Amino acid sequence: TVVAKDTNELLLCIAYIFEISESSSLNGTQSAAYRLCD
Repeated sequence: TVVAKDTNELLLCIAYIFEISESSSLNGTQSAAYRLCD
């Protein structure tokens, strides 16, 4: 379903942000990840 697809993409986005947060403490990099998910 469309909802399931959107949820899956959201989870991938969150996982991506966490991955960047753990590998880099640069706020600029983290902000870029949030912008990609908007």
